[in-house]
Amino acid sequence: MPRLSKENLDFILKKNKIPLEEVFDATGLRRKDYLPIMENNGYRLAYGVNNLHRIWAYIKSKKW
Repeated sequence: MPRLSKENLDFILKKNKIPLEEVFDATGLRRKDYLPIMENNGYRLAYGVNNLHRIWAYIKSKKW
């Protein structure tokens, strides 16, 4: 999956009001590997994943 440009990442973060500190670069990781990292470190959004819609649904299901 191509990496997000700074402009794309800024747009996504501003639109969804997610601070950069809560975004995780999961490039090259499998879902079962990066989800525990995200949960343990308070990340709300992962990019560089193969199925962003599925991950976004998971994130929206969490209570923040």
